[in-house]
Amino acid sequence: MSRYFKYPLFLLLFLFIFLPSFSQDKQSLEKKKKKIKEDIEYTNQLLNQTSKDIKISSTELAIINTKINYREKLIAAIRSEMHLLEKQIDENQMIITAMENDLHQLKDEYAQLMVEAYKNRNSYDKLMFIFSADDFNQAYKRLKYFQQYAQYRQNQADLIKKTQEILNEKNESLEGQKAEKKSLLSNESQEKQKLHGDKTDQQTAIKQLQSKEKQLKTELKKKQKEAKKLEDAIRRIIEEEIKKAKEKGGFVLTPEAAELMGKFERNKGNLPWPLEKGLVTGKFGKQKHPVLGIDMNNNGIDLSTTKGAKARAVFEGEVSKVVIIPGSGKAVLVRHGEYLSVYFKLKEVYVQPGDKIKIKDEIGNIITDSASGKTELHFEVWKGKTILNPSDWLYQAQ
Repeated sequence: MSRYFKYPLFLLLFLFIFLPSFSQDKQSLEKKKKKIKEDIEYTNQLLNQTSKDIKISSTELAIINTKINYREKLIAAIRSEMHLLEKQIDENQMIITAMENDLHQLKDEYAQLMVEAYKNRNSYDKLMFIFSADDFNQAYKRLKYFQQYAQYRQNQADLIKKTQEILNEKNESLEGQKAEKKSLLSNESQEKQKLHGDKTDQQTAIKQLQSKEKQLKTELKKKQKEAKKLEDAIRRIIEEEIKKAKEKGGFVLTPEAAELMGKFERNKGNLPWPLEKGLVTGKFGKQKHPVLGIDMNNNGIDLSTTKGAKARAVFEGEVSKVVIIPGSGKAVLVRHGEYLSVYFKLKEVYVQPGDKIKIKDEIGNIITDSASGKTELHFEVWKGKTILNPSDWLYQAQ
């Protein structure tokens, strides 16, 4: 009768150890796929808001490149889900095969039990066997044997029924998994076709940009001038603050400012984005122009967003300065102890120097270029006179 306990233990181990793991992995992949699809839809939204009257821009090329990256991640997530599903199918098939073998053996054993029961069906013989015992203790043991034997037969019958039910459920589950795999294969094929279309758009954009090299160089020169003006303005402000501090006997942070700086540092990598939703279309530091091949330098990051978007504070602090860059918009500098967060390309600002602001407080609305339809925020982080990579400070969902 020990075999009766062996099979359910194996089944319980599978149900309570393997299946929850599969379910958690699947939920994680589904969540990841949903997020990537939302990101792809957002890139489409940004591309669609661009004016149809102008040719492609470097920003649009950056958005297309990001879209391709998202699409490749989505395909990878679909493949991971398929691999997980294939593993589930293999495990299911293994369980079904084991259960079918066990069910066959259970039925054979039950058939033997029924034959023995038929042979010993005479109640008189059973009573004689019990009463022919040498003593009461032996008679009791013989009675218990018949009772256990009857219970064992009932257990075998119940186990056969339960095994058959679980086997039917497993077969239904297997068919559902096979259908799901077929659907995933179809989704992968569709996404590959879309990826091909995205890469075609990418090549078209590059060719269009290559045909207007002179205009690109003019735009790049303008952007570099804007960056230089902003950097010079920030450095002047920092120098003024240092000078004033020296006149007062040295630059010493107040206890409140020191505490704020410590909190800012502890939140590195977890700061909210300086807008509700956006896409990095200009990375920090030195890199090659995607078309011209010219070395570029970016003191911050550029974030493309939708028309009407507002810049918001990444952390609590005090507004240090509002700077106007003629022809380019306004910049707001927010101090967090020794750190500065900078928000540039604002049309209107909602704060003024000396204002105490909290995390995610709105600072101003971002300029939308009337000719291109592009809405882009420039964001920087400084510590003293040192320019830092903002991407290291902002929360990265992926």
